[in-house]
Parts: sequence; structure tokens; C-alpha cells
Amino acid sequence: MRKVVLMVFLILSIKANAQVGIGTTTPDVSSILDIQSNIGGILIPRMSEAQKLAIVSPATGLLVYETDIAPGFWYYNGTVWTTFGGVDLDWTISGTDMYNANSGNVGVGTAIPTNKLHVEGTAVSNATLIDGFEDNSLAPFTTFGDVTWRTTALAALVNTGTFSARTRSSLIDDETSSLQYNAVVTSSQTLSFAVTTSTEAIYDELTFYIDGVAKGSWSGDTAYTTVSYLLTPGAHTLIWTYEKDFSAQDGLDSVAIDDISITGMDIGVIRIVDGNQGDGKILVSDDYGNATWTDPTLAPDGDWTISGSDMYNTNSGNIGIGVTIPTRKLQIKDDRLNNSVLHVENTNSQNGKSYGIHGITNGTKKGSAGIYGLSRAYSDHEMGVKGAYRLWGAAVAGIGYNIIDDDMASLQDYGVWGAIDYSDGVGIYALNKDLTAGTAYGAYVDGNFAVVNGTKSGSVPTSKGNQLVYSMESPEIWFEDFGTGKLINGQVHINLDELFHETIIINDKHPMHVFIQEQGNSNGVFFLPDTDGKGFTVKEKNGGNSNFSFSYRITAKRRFFQEYRFGVDGQQPLENNLIKVKDMTPPSRDPNVVKAKREQWRATKRAKYKGTQVKANFGK
Repeated sequence: MRKVVLMVFLILSIKANAQVGIGTTTPDVSSILDIQSNIGGILIPRMSEAQKLAIVSPATGLLVYETDIAPGFWYYNGTVWTTFGGVDLDWTISGTDMYNANSGNVGVGTAIPTNKLHVEGTAVSNATLIDGFEDNSLAPFTTFGDVTWRTTALAALVNTGTFSARTRSSLIDDETSSLQYNAVVTSSQTLSFAVTTSTEAIYDELTFYIDGVAKGSWSGDTAYTTVSYLLTPGAHTLIWTYEKDFSAQDGLDSVAIDDISITGMDIGVIRIVDGNQGDGKILVSDDYGNATWTDPTLAPDGDWTISGSDMYNTNSGNIGIGVTIPTRKLQIKDDRLNNSVLHVENTNSQNGKSYGIHGITNGTKKGSAGIYGLSRAYSDHEMGVKGAYRLWGAAVAGIGYNIIDDDMASLQDYGVWGAIDYSDGVGIYALNKDLTAGTAYGAYVDGNFAVVNGTKSGSVPTSKGNQLVYSMESPEIWFEDFGTGKLINGQVHINLDELFHETIIINDKHPMHVFIQEQGNSNGVFFLPDTDGKGFTVKEKNGGNSNFSFSYRITAKRRFFQEYRFGVDGQQPLENNLIKVKDMTPPSRDPNVVKAKREQWRATKRAKYKGTQVKANFGK
């Protein structure tokens, strides 16, 4: 009777509380069954894999413990049996470590890994601006200047896609046109854009500025090229300015840019944090495969070494770019149309000297040069060295001994400028060793020719070396010719050489002048010019009828220059220059005297450089 009462009590208790407590009289209200014990646990049904798989229509959530193939707890998820504990033959726990027991590969982001650890994913772009003007609009760029920029679909000015940004062709002399973008970057990012020009080379130029500092310039007929610049964190003003000068125009007289982007490092698909990570660091392995993030300046590769903000090559051999077997310390080879293989630009614009390229040689053999240029195209208009400038200066300058840059006059233009300050020197020397043809010249000047504070000399061979002979000088420009004639019965007519007549002007304002030297006794002679200026008649005075020979000299003004008489030399100071000069000592006619002076000059020059890097045979 007592047992029956107890069972009834338990049943009533379950119905009353809706929870079952084993080992406790106060089961948790959130549980159906609350089992508490400090001497035992719950034993789930144990069975083999075969027995587990033999369960008919297992309920979702059914739990068993497998004892043979893959020991551990298994539950049915409604579709398949799934383990959540024990050894799963893939990942194994050993103390506080875990390792993969699979003999194959591990994939993250891929179901078919091809390496022991294969990670795939898509990096997240970190871009501030990507604009190719494909919406046919300049926005978010702004444009200003004498003439604004615009978009264009002209194929010659588009890099990719359909549109680009270009300057208009309506700019006139000294006008500018600018395109601007204000960028704000939160981390270091790279600005890149494609640029093309179809303008007059050197003069009509596109210049790119970052915060008012010129970073690059382009002109001439150049194909699209892509350039890149680093933007530091902060706000930046980017401006492209096209400036047209007062010279000529060429090509489309326009420039264009396309495919502008400001991007940073993409957010990668893998992240390794070892406490040494940092911006710009690289992952470096030791001999055992242990890798850590390392400052590249502390991890030289045996070729390039970084020292502060500098980098140098410690290789004792050569470096080739586009060349697999370089034969020079730096050898660069590429195929560039309307462009240069090597572009060197010094952006310094301060009031001081600066150089784009500085070449030095220590060679003592003839032909050694700091810079050597060669064109070997075997075509027309080849140039070994080409120079140009923007406003005032010299396209090519030769700075001779004892000459400084200030010796060049200010605000002047020179195609070639050469100077020297040495008793035995030559500012510019021209030589043509083949004078067999009448068209061969050592120097050829097409235009005015002036000699300042010196002489116009010819150097002719004699038994005492080459001696100097001098040209006569005049405030006007005269041509002259010489000839002979003979009076017949007291007169004769002289015809001028036809070519000579073409080079002179003869009229009432500019008559011919004839000087006659008689070769015999006579009453004296006089001449009468022809009305057409093509000749003259010589007659004996006083009606004489002698027959004798004579020589004559005729002078007349040079055609097209007949009005010339003096003229200010604008290349020299426009002031009283007479007080700056003095009587000059004529050169010696004795070769031995000149030879002795030359040795003295050279000895003085060598002594000045004694103790420097001048070679022993210098000047000998």
C-alpha cells in the first residue's frame, strides 16, 4: 500500500511542476529534466557505426555514441549523421594544439584546394576615385582658365572606353586651360592617369601639379602613356594646366587625359598578425621556414640595399632593363614611338643651378665624354644630341676653360653657345677635312655673322706656319670685282660678269664705283656707266686715241642690303662700349715665339690643377 501511494505522489508531482528532477528537488524551471550528481553521469546509448546506420527513420536530434569507426557523439540532423565531438579524422586536438590529420589539402574559400593551405577570395577595393569620363561629363572635376576643358569621343584622344577629357583647340598665344580635382585621402594612395599630347614640342605644354608643385610635363606628338604619383594622407589639389606659348602650333593643338584613379592598397583575403606587422613590411622566412613581418630596409637581398630614403645596388656586375645580358652598369632597351626610353626630370624651380642629367668621365683618351649621343637609324634628320629650352638661353652650351655660366648674356637666345677664357683656346671649332668639293665647309652660317672685338681672319699656309690674313671692313656692304681691258683708238666697253651683276644694286642712288690703273702713257682716262648698270665704257681724256692696257676694280652695293650703314649690335650692352676696349697686340709672325708662349700657357694651366685628379699626360 505504501508503494502505491509513492507512485501516485510522483505522478502528481510531475503534473504539478512540468519538470523532472533527479538528484534535486528543485529542477530548473527552464528544463524538462534536471539531473544533478557529483558521483556519476548520463550514459547515452552506445553502438557501432553499423548499428547506428541501421536505425530506421531516425528522428531529427537523435543522439548516440559510436564506438568503432569514428568514436564520438553523433546526432542526426534530419538528413545525415553528424559528429560534434571526438576524433573526426580531419582536425585533431593535442593538448592546447590542433592539427589537421588529413593527408590532402586544406581549402579556405575553395572546395578544390591545390596546396596544403589554399586560400581564395576577392580583395576589397580601397579607391577614392575611378573616372574614365564614360558618363560624358567632367564632374567631379572642375575647369578654369582662358578656355575650359571638355569631354571628347575623338578616337585619337581616347585611351580606353568611349570618352576622355581634352583641351579645346581654340587657345591662342599665351593662354592657359586647367582641369582640377580636390582629393581627400585617409591613407597613402596612388594617383594614376593616362595622358597624350598633340602639340608643338617643348613650347605648347601640359603640366601636372600636386598642391602647386609641378610633377610632370608633356608636349609634342606623344601617344598615350600612364603615369603614377603617391598621395600622402590628407587633402590635395590636383591640377592639369595646358599652356600655349607665342610660337607656332602643331598636331591637333590639344592634350587629353583619361582613366584617372586614386586607389590604395586593397583589403586582402588573408591577414597575418604576429606583433611585427606594419605598413610596407614584407614577410621574410628564415632557414627553417619560420616567417615574420620585416622592415625591408633590414632585410637586404644581396642586390639592392636600402639606406634611409636611398637605395643602392651592391652588385658588382651590370643592371639590365629590357636587356637580359647587360654590358653596361645600367643598360636600358625598349621600343617607344614618339617617346623616350629614359625620362629624367628635375622638378626644382628655385633660383639656383640644377641638372636633369649629370655625366662625368675620367677618361684621358681623345673622344672621352661625360655624355655621348648616337643616332644610328641610317635615315634623314638624325641627331646625336638634341637640346632645347623654353624662354631664354641656349639649346646647347659649351662651357670652356675658365668660363662660368654668368658669362652667357642674360635674356638672350642661342642655338649653340660656346666660350673659353684661355690664350690658346677656341670657343667653337668646326672642321671639315674633305675640301675637295666646292660644297664642303668647316662652318656654315645661314644668316648674319658678326665678330665682336676681334678680327675676321683667314689662315693660310706659309713656310712659317699658317699666317693670318685679314678682311677689310666697312660701315656699308660692298661687293667688288676685278678685271683688265685695253683701249682701242682711245676707248673700250667693259661688260660686267652676269652673276656679279645679279648680286649688286646699281641705280642713281647707289651708283657703281670704278677704279682704273693704266698700264702705259696716256692723256688719262675716265669711265661712263651704262644706263642699265650692266657695264661701263672707258675713254681716254682730251679725245685721245691711244691703244694701251689697264686694270680696273669695280665696287657696288650688295643687292637687298644696299641701305645698310652701321647698325647697333643688340647682343652687346647698349651703352658706351668704347671705354671697355684697348689697343690689341698683334700676333707674332715667328712660329718659334708662338710655340714658346704656348708651352708657357700650358705649364701655367697644369700648375693650377696640380694635386687634383689631372692625369700625368694631361695637356701634352
